[in-house]
Amino acid sequence: MTDGQKIEEARRAVLALVRAMVHDPDAVSVLVAAHAETICFEIHVAPRDIGKVAGSEGTHRRLIESLLKPISGNHGIGYVLDSIS
Repeated sequence: MTDGQKIEEARRAVLALVRAMVHDPDAVSVLVAAHAETICFEIHVAPRDIGKVAGSEGTHRRLIESLLKPISGNHGIGYVLDSIS
């Protein structure tokens, strides 16, 4: 599997998780940005769903980040959650 395929696989995993969390799954997008040796994911959702994705005191955000860690280790690529908007 190429790095591009690995990144797309991780992006789709984040997309599926976030879509399952929100009221408007069709409004969800996950953008990928490369920064040095790290791949950053930017999650965009409908305005009313931002709180659902971030969670109380960032709990859902931390959950998404914790799910990225084993994927990152398996792929050998550093993944981080950059922003939710």
